[in-house]
Amino acid sequence: MELENYESDTFQVDVSKFPFVRMASSSIQPTSQQVDSYLEYLDKLHLHSDSFVIMSETPKKMIILKAEHRIKIGNWMKENKEKIINCKAMAFIASSVLYKVILQGIFLIQPPLNEYKVFKSEKEATEWLHQKMKENNISFSSSSDLLDN
Repeated sequence: MELENYESDTFQVDVSKFPFVRMASSSIQPTSQQVDSYLEYLDKLHLHSDSFVIMSETPKKMIILKAEHRIKIGNWMKENKEKIINCKAMAFIASSVLYKVILQGIFLIQPPLNEYKVFKSEKEATEWLHQKMKENNISFSSSSDLLDN
């Protein structure tokens, strides 16, 4: 299955270096339609038969998703446990201490179904994901390519 990048005003997913997937969200509050569209894309991503890893970046400006969107995303995670197995690790980049605390609090309540870690820098996150790729026998043409933007 051929994957394409996903981009909206609120969510971006870059699969150009698959199996290394980059995700980001903006500081714009998403609409219900944008959340639905994003979750539809995640369905496609997680149906991919090859293993992969994800680096997810928080926006620079703090945003808290509406409760209805948090519930919808949480329900998607619960309903799609069997699809998520091909994602072997997730690195979250929290640019602020507040984001890091919020992420860690969320993961205490609803931990991701795969191995995860929260980092302050992209470099640390990339190095950790590269190690996870090695541990899970996920091949990538060159480890230096992971650090290229």
